[in-house]
Amino acid sequence: MNEDKPIKQLIAVVIFNEDRSKVLLVKRPDAPDERFPGMWSLPAGTLHKDESHKNAVKRTGQQKLGVEVEIVKLLGEESADRGKYVTHMKEYEVKIVKGKPSCPQPYSGMTQYNEWKWGTAHNLKKAEKAGSLCSSIFLKMNS
Repeated sequence: MNEDKPIKQLIAVVIFNEDRSKVLLVKRPDAPDERFPGMWSLPAGTLHKDESHKNAVKRTGQQKLGVEVEIVKLLGEESADRGKYVTHMKEYEVKIVKGKPSCPQPYSGMTQYNEWKWGTAHNLKKAEKAGSLCSSIFLKMNS
């Protein structure tokens, strides 16, 4: 990785269903999503300036899924060179402590997902091939 490039800090959340056989997946919008249009992925977000990973996880649960979440554990992390910047993502297993997921949410200034579903690792392979860090981390831990 080029040390001179800015680093964009990201988080992703993994929410398992009750028997842990499926994971909550979100469908990304076709536009203005340049990297992963219309693909199924994990909920993710960008850290705001001086924001902790824990707060970014909680904000992502609220602003992208309409739920309150609590971190269970860190699952993994990866970085990728995106040309003008480097992304560094930490992926957390979380549990929903309040609310039921719904998409999209009424927040602007961030990617809002079109829909959600319970899916499997197989549903993330297309996004992984396109360079999705959250999909890559999840698939590595579930291979």
